[in-house]
Amino acid sequence: MENVGLNYVGKTNNNYEQKPAEKENAKPVAEQETKTYEIPKAAADTMKASVLFNLDDKVKNSEYKEYIPTNATPKEVRDVLADKKQTGRSFFGFKRAIKKQVANSEKPEQTIENLNFLLNAENKKLNAPTINHLLSITEAINKGGKTGEFLQKQYDFEGGKLTEENFKPLYKKYQEVQARNAILAMFMSQQMNQQMNQQMIMDMNNQMQIQNQIFQDQMQIQNQMMMQQTMMPPMM
Repeated sequence: MENVGLNYVGKTNNNYEQKPAEKENAKPVAEQETKTYEIPKAAADTMKASVLFNLDDKVKNSEYKEYIPTNATPKEVRDVLADKKQTGRSFFGFKRAIKKQVANSEKPEQTIENLNFLLNAENKKLNAPTINHLLSITEAINKGGKTGEFLQKQYDFEGGKLTEENFKPLYKKYQEVQARNAILAMFMSQQMNQQMNQQMIMDMNNQMQIQNQIFQDQMQIQNQMMMQQTMMPPMM
């Protein structure tokens, strides 16, 4: 009996199995819950803005178009500007002026680079007169002299190549000058209209005075004739 007891105890110890409750509590490593860490919203927004900024910067750079090769001749510059499909706008009346600026430039390649910049500026929406004016301003400043010095102070442009940084104050000043010129032109037009109106009034007054004088002269002549008739002796 003792041997059986010992054998029984040993058998029980060797074949020990976990209870059902213990099996349920023991989860495989793959099924164990993993902790997740959430990024703070402010940090996520910063990362997102940084990514979008970089993407926008790349898109802007990719959208820059070289309309005219920097080694183009003045005639080639004019030919490009004459093609509305290439520039996306009409340069009627300004092709020759811009061609002349390139031909007379001391640094034609820089002039063409500035022209390309203006063609791309403001989302490619600058019209031909504005591009011509701005190019002439930059050319005058780059040539120097009294005119260049005056324009340099007026438009806050030190000269050289146009960039995003130096174009902003230049274009802002240009818009201010154009607005002042428009107001001045309107004032001058009003003055001319007033002068024309005054001249018309004066002309009408003069005409009325002349007519009155003629009328008075005619009346005087008639009166004289009537007096002469009354003074004549009666016919026998």
